[in-house]
Amino acid sequence: MKKYIYLIILLFLVACSKKNRITELKMPPVIHLTGEKVETILPRCYETGVLVDSFLVLKEKCTDTMFYLFSTNTDREIFRFGREGRGVCEFYYPFFLVNSFAYDSLIIYDSPAATLTKIDLAALVESRDIAKCVNSEHLYRNLNFMYNFNKIDSAFIGTFIEKDEGLFSFCNRNNGEIKNTDYVPYYFYEKGRKDAYCHHVLVSEKDNSIIVPFKYMNLINCYDLDGNLKVTYALDWIKEEINTQIRVDEHTTVTFYRTYATRNRCYLVWDGHKIEEELRKYPAKIVVMNWQGELEKVYQLDNFADFIIPDEKQRMIYVGVYNAGLEFVEIYKYPML
Repeated sequence: MKKYIYLIILLFLVACSKKNRITELKMPPVIHLTGEKVETILPRCYETGVLVDSFLVLKEKCTDTMFYLFSTNTDREIFRFGREGRGVCEFYYPFFLVNSFAYDSLIIYDSPAATLTKIDLAALVESRDIAKCVNSEHLYRNLNFMYNFNKIDSAFIGTFIEKDEGLFSFCNRNNGEIKNTDYVPYYFYEKGRKDAYCHHVLVSEKDNSIIVPFKYMNLINCYDLDGNLKVTYALDWIKEEINTQIRVDEHTTVTFYRTYATRNRCYLVWDGHKIEEELRKYPAKIVVMNWQGELEKVYQLDNFADFIIPDEKQRMIYVGVYNAGLEFVEIYKYPML
């Protein structure tokens, strides 16, 4: 009988050790921002973008050309490049490197091919010859079909699209060894549940920090670069108990649906409405945190944001805003107040 009691106690302690304490973040009053459309950037099917030095790169999905390059000084197009295929500067399913702020070139991860393509944008603008400005790196074969892709000196860090061994993963750059982080909150594996833990992975090597906001849970996990969980936050905007047994359906609340990382901060775009409600109906909020996980401020836009690209040097935010009449995304600018 004592053995059974000891076993029950042991199982209870193990289960408790898998759970983490959630710290509630007291949200400050929002700062309302009003945007202005950038007339020099033509509306297209833009789906995301990145800032590299004084260049804005927008990814487009409706034409044969994938990437459009603009100057942040003039907001005018200066080059376009990228097609589907296996040739020079051709891709199948490309993603911008999440921690692009740490590099002086544009870096694109092609998920099916497991390649990193580095493009010197300044040289490209000068030479107008993409072939002279591109350097591609073939990664370990086990690094295909990932997203949330980050690069630091010792590892690649990201999330496997289909594999379900952990929340996100590290790949040692020297030997290709994979290390997975545990699902937190505590994860009871069940087939088809991976979407409930959909998340973003933002990495800063200089700050020894990984910030992981979730898309369908009101949670932000903060880790060090060894994958050790430091703290989990929940915003006080939602009072309901965190439910890790959820399945994503039309009644699920969308929380952090977009993110962007800069050298100094993480920008987390918040929705707060259920999937069944009309898409793009409500103005977006942007939660701004530093790399220590400390809340700095909260912005509220006057539009729904398809994506954001903060430019801290110019103290403004580029925002992709869908125009239902045109069925295209327009680019707006919002001041950082």
